[in-house]
Parts: sequence; C-alpha cells; structure tokens
Amino acid sequence: MNPNIRQAIQQRARTIDEDYIMVEKAWKDMVAACTSNVDETVHFIDTQCTADELSWLSEVYDELIDQTQSPGLAVSLYNAIIRNPEENKRYSLMPTLDEAVEVYGNYHVRKAYRQAKDQ
Repeated sequence: MNPNIRQAIQQRARTIDEDYIMVEKAWKDMVAACTSNVDETVHFIDTQCTADELSWLSEVYDELIDQTQSPGLAVSLYNAIIRNPEENKRYSLMPTLDEAVEVYGNYHVRKAYRQAKDQ
C-alpha cells in the first residue's frame, strides 16, 4: 500500500475546516497520493480503508474520478460505501459519488458504476 494515502487523509483530518488554504493543500495531497498509483489506491480502499478515511476521501471523489477515469476505482469506492452504511448515512457518501461519476466519469466509468449498482 502507498503509505502516502493514509498520511494525506490524516493530514486533512487534522486540518481545521476554516483554514481554506490548508484544506486545499490537503485535498491536493490526497488526490496526488491516490492518483499516483490507482491500483494501490483500489487495493487500499478494498482492504484497509476505514469508514472515517472513506469519509475524508469523499471530499475529493470528483477529482479522483476526473483525474483517473478508472472504472475500478469508481466500483471500489461504491463497494466501500456499501460496506459502511452508517458512514454513508451520516455523510451522504453515495450521492457524492453518484454525482462525481455522472459529472466527471467517462463512458467506461459510468458503465462499470451502473453495473455495480445493478448487482
């Protein structure tokens, strides 16, 4: 696993929401860590990502989908949300991912995502 993913998420978690400059930096770091190796990111989400980490990642779902155009990443995020229904209920993770896929995903991302949701 890319340890930078967890470090970037922890950096965001420690950042005060009102510190817009540091929040933007944390978002950029999360996106960079997750997009540097999409296969490692998918593995992290599938096997190690906590519910809390998934919530922090939701802040950059749109950037992750836009920059990777990875059907596997979209499906992995979907499955992680399904595994964490309480976090989804608390933070509306699924609608956030739905919008990111619809707005930023290419045909292949949207198709894989719809197939995952139809199962």
